[in-house]
Amino acid sequence: MSASRRRFVLVSLLAALGAACGVTFTSPNDGTELFKGLTVSGEPRAGAALMLSVRVTQTYPVPVRVACYYEDFDRLTDDQKELAFLERATLIGETVLPAGLDRRFGEEAPEETLSFDFTIDTPGSYHVACLTPAAPENAWGEPLKIEGPPDGSADDASGAGR
Repeated sequence: MSASRRRFVLVSLLAALGAACGVTFTSPNDGTELFKGLTVSGEPRAGAALMLSVRVTQTYPVPVRVACYYEDFDRLTDDQKELAFLERATLIGETVLPAGLDRRFGEEAPEETLSFDFTIDTPGSYHVACLTPAAPENAWGEPLKIEGPPDGSADDASGAGR
């Protein structure tokens, strides 16, 4: 039996034994996850006042910038789709959370809610997301459907912008 084959068999055997013994290689808690949830309140109509609320826990020992954006992916040009989300989307609001230094090791970080007021003027199917620009893969997003004005006026009636 070749050395690579023996190595494969040994690794497979160890993995099977680990699974049989109840060994797990994942963490059951979310530890350093900043984002805990995101909601948009208000009437989801073009031009209406909306409020984005994002729940966070700051556990990092450094300040963390949080920025929230929206976009209508269906209206993006091919060139815009090549850009990173935070470069092409519309900024809703941002803040810098202070370093989480006031807790002892193992102590749970308190949850806080960040809120930003905004409006979207054009009906469509949007994506709303909050992220940390220094590490944009650390994000939380939700879909948001914006309806036309209740009276059917403006762009909604003409189909402009679609």
